[in-house]
Amino acid sequence: MSRARGWGHAIPSKSANRDWETEYRVRVRGEAVRTAVDGLHDEIRALAGAEGRLSALRVLRRKVPALSPAQASAYVTALRDGDVPAPLVAVAAAELTPVVDPFPKVDTLRGAGHRPPS
Repeated sequence: MSRARGWGHAIPSKSANRDWETEYRVRVRGEAVRTAVDGLHDEIRALAGAEGRLSALRVLRRKVPALSPAQASAYVTALRDGDVPAPLVAVAAAELTPVVDPFPKVDTLRGAGHRPPS
């Protein structure tokens, strides 16, 4: 039930582990979803502004060790100047996004007349 509009919604989910509230906010209310990469960008921008570029580089390399020093430097510079190139964001997303198994448990059901292979 939407408190804002008083409407009821049924939101199908592919897995019991999916965040239904996020699904609702995105699909029904049209809200943007913040990701771990968005949080990283906010943190790195704030750190670069407050403590300098080298502090931001150190934290970025600690949080995303897959980035080379040159890539991390380019990342921090791109964040300061505008948008980070997509390939670098993809590396960060792969490091920061947990792998979710969409099928946490699969049971095989067989009919009563089924015999296991000999």
